[in-house]
Amino acid sequence: NYSSDNTIGTLHGAVSLLNEAEIAGPSPELAIGYSGLAPVSGIVSLHPLARAYRRRALNMMHMANDPYSTARATQNIGLYNLGIGNWDDAAQQFKLSAEAFASLGYQRRSDESSGLFGNTNHYIGNFKVSLDSFEHVLETSKRREDLQLYMLVLTGAAENLLRLGRIDEAAAYCEEST
Repeated sequence: NYSSDNTIGTLHGAVSLLNEAEIAGPSPELAIGYSGLAPVSGIVSLHPLARAYRRRALNMMHMANDPYSTARATQNIGLYNLGIGNWDDAAQQFKLSAEAFASLGYQRRSDESSGLFGNTNHYIGNFKVSLDSFEHVLETSKRREDLQLYMLVLTGAAENLLRLGRIDEAAAYCEEST
């Protein structure tokens, strides 16, 4: 629903997940459920609600002390922070998420968070840090033959190369992505 720009469906999915998680009480699933409603509430401009869910997610994440829920919750909270322009916190959350997913062996999810870390650093103006992140994802996604993620980060890497004045390398990445 999120990828298809279906706001109502996205909100429904996040609320349904949270409703199921609340039945279990304090748990890793509840941390994930709370964290999922932070960016979704932000999408519909309910920022006080989004901040409340972000706070609840962080508290539950620390209580649960579960590596997977930490990875998911920090990724979701990073998405909310990215959306409101709280880029330093978003970058920190994406870095934590990437590390947590990698420690669990979820390389695709780790790469997604690393790509978001790259996006965030691009917005901040940390073009070298962003480029390094995208090139790391290029390497791992190519090794895993994950063409979708590989193509997505090619353009991000090219944007950073342009900002760094490395025009020929940027053009090569753009050519490769077509």
